[in-house]
Amino acid sequence: MPALPLAQVLWPALLWPTGAVLLLFLAQWVASVRLQDASLVDRFWGPAFALGAWVAFAAGQGWPPRAALVSSLVSLWGLRLGWHIH
Repeated sequence: MPALPLAQVLWPALLWPTGAVLLLFLAQWVASVRLQDASLVDRFWGPAFALGAWVAFAAGQGWPPRAALVSSLVSLWGLRLGWHIH
């Protein structure tokens, strides 16, 4: 099987997580404007990394056990960060 061009492999793994995180922060921004509380966005920095990691896991290619391990570790770190900021 021939190797895929690098751009064909990287673009889905970069675009989907970026879009998901942007949508999360857009929703947080709308909520913060409505509630007049900009600190809402701060709580979602860590979970946004976890969201990006799992979307990249779903969209990317590679060895699934390693990708799941990395996504799990990023999720633990993101939840810890979100809890610490909260």
